[in-house]
Amino acid sequence: MFAECDETSQSAESRRSGLHAGRVVIDRRRVEHRCEVLRTAQREGDILVARSLQLPDAGRFRRRALQHRVVQLAKSLRRHRRQQFVLIAEVPIRGIMGDSGSPRQFPQVESRRSDLRDQIDRGLEERFPKVSMMIRLGARHSTDLYQKHVDNSNIVRHNHVVSVHMVGHSYKQYSIEDSWDAIVIGSGIGGLTTAALLAKHAGQRVLVLERHYTAGGFTHAFRRPGYEWDAGVHYIGQVNNPKSQLRAAFDHLTEGRLKWNAMPDVYDRISIADRTYDFPAGLERFREALADRFPSERKAIDQYIAAVCGTARAGNLYFAEKAIPGFLAKLIGPMMRSGFLRTASQTTAEVLSRMTANPELIAVLTGQWGDYGLPPGHSSFGAHAIVAHHYFQGAGYPVGGASEIAGSIAPVIENAGGEIIYSAEVAGILLDGNRHATGVRMADGRELHARTIVSDAGAHNTFGRLLPPEMAETADLLKELRQIPPSTAHVCLYAGLKRDTTAPEPHAANRWIYANADHDGSAARFAADPAQPWPCLFISFPSAKDPSFERRFPGRSTIEVVAPVPYAAFGRWAETRWKRRGADYDQFKQELTTRLTADLEKHVPEVRGRINYAEVSTPVSTRHFANYQNGEIYGLSATPERFRMRSLSARTPVRNLYLTGSDACTSGVAGAMFGGIIAASAILERNLVRKVTAA
Repeated sequence: MFAECDETSQSAESRRSGLHAGRVVIDRRRVEHRCEVLRTAQREGDILVARSLQLPDAGRFRRRALQHRVVQLAKSLRRHRRQQFVLIAEVPIRGIMGDSGSPRQFPQVESRRSDLRDQIDRGLEERFPKVSMMIRLGARHSTDLYQKHVDNSNIVRHNHVVSVHMVGHSYKQYSIEDSWDAIVIGSGIGGLTTAALLAKHAGQRVLVLERHYTAGGFTHAFRRPGYEWDAGVHYIGQVNNPKSQLRAAFDHLTEGRLKWNAMPDVYDRISIADRTYDFPAGLERFREALADRFPSERKAIDQYIAAVCGTARAGNLYFAEKAIPGFLAKLIGPMMRSGFLRTASQTTAEVLSRMTANPELIAVLTGQWGDYGLPPGHSSFGAHAIVAHHYFQGAGYPVGGASEIAGSIAPVIENAGGEIIYSAEVAGILLDGNRHATGVRMADGRELHARTIVSDAGAHNTFGRLLPPEMAETADLLKELRQIPPSTAHVCLYAGLKRDTTAPEPHAANRWIYANADHDGSAARFAADPAQPWPCLFISFPSAKDPSFERRFPGRSTIEVVAPVPYAAFGRWAETRWKRRGADYDQFKQELTTRLTADLEKHVPEVRGRINYAEVSTPVSTRHFANYQNGEIYGLSATPERFRMRSLSARTPVRNLYLTGSDACTSGVAGAMFGGIIAASAILERNLVRKVTAA
């Protein structure tokens, strides 16, 4: 541990004003000169803003003296880790060198504006000299130590600082050990869940390695000046009920740090041509809303709801079987799997066609097919039932945005001595002479070792790319995996708006837009000719779902427009470099931006003329950041064949290697999280599901 102030890092502005542009950061292990000091969970109202950091009896700054005091302070604080919460000081200051007189008073606008964003916008922080201090407070002794080293008269509570979770450390700029209890490849919700449970329930030191420049997988958020969007979290069901299993699991993993905001009573709105159908929260209200629109189909609606609920319940045993020991799975596994597979082995269209012949009703009931990536003629009814049941009681959204999920889980991993490292690409999994997993080889050739290796990189990546392809142990599994195609790819428009107080804001309900009631036909026509209407258009309003957004980004709002697309349309740019894909790619993206913007303004006319920022991501963006080779967003396709695969589970044919995330369970945030719980249960050889989900 050390404290350091870089006296050579001064901007022209700071030299003119006599301000020092260095930064002092107190952390458990090291000091870094980057904005990921804001990586640890913060609580609104508990942010300390320091106008000055002064050493007692120190008229001039002395690096060695400050280093010694910081080290002693931090060592003392670490003894009280169980009683601590994190407070962060981050504001422009007069400077920690110079005389010991009273600090200069800075304009409030500077202390209220953090302006710390992701890597793309880190240049903003160079405009203002800052001292960033992260210390862990809570115990009385810790507070006393803190007060001795910081001029209390220059500390104020401030509720208007932008809170940003920069989870983890950069691989290139952070020193990590070579040996760990467990190594997790990938920091998606599945990988973070497994890592947190190993830390929480076994005290293991877990190293999480993420190839992206930010942690969280599809739960991360990204920023552009004045705006923030989530990368994949649009809404999550069952979290509004504190007694639900999913909410209990989130509370367990985050130790209650993650807060939720309920979406409106109508959380999804399905539009088919010019007809609109609302999905209200509450099972009986949902039933009655459908019966009002389809009065002659009440029996079919009742049958549908019963089938969804029955299949979802049967799924509990099906997924639990994936965590039990192999010998026990052979004995009772078929019985545990059979109830779910009765309907999961059929397509959604096959099951629904036995209940009703009304194509409009079928289209409405499957109007959320974008949540699992396949239209009804191809998707397993098991996948459909899990998603539909998941939202029957409504949905919620994390307060502070999607990045709060990873930011709230990270302290559990770090407090046990683990680390989350980003920009850390794993090139392969190491095997010993007995073909047991013993570690990972990084892209730069470095080798890291652990007793347990967990992959959140997806089944295809794990067995087809990270392990030697000629391994006899995985040959049968690879053969089965090749029979299951990757899930859908997508394009997404990220739109930013300046709010007009005189204009109505869009309703926070998600919009599902369809040109007609033939979901499978529309998808097939679009795959053959991308000039055809989108097979599905999903419009989400993240700023309207997050009550903290207005405080963090006043006068702004955001919208996301998602459409499934075939990866083949983007395959020619697969091997090009990010931000250097060529003029033809840039032109294609601009055409997509124009098309999606026009669709947004058509279906949400109140935003017309108010969009002042727009950006599109494509399947090659997903391939680059998530390392899914076909730009898929849900891992393996949710086909009946996928759920019939007996070999797809947390345990793998390679000893000490485990699979986590959506491919170990099912798609979506909840599915990937339970994949993480199943993996941790298999590793520790105990049933953590009951403990984690106990309200």
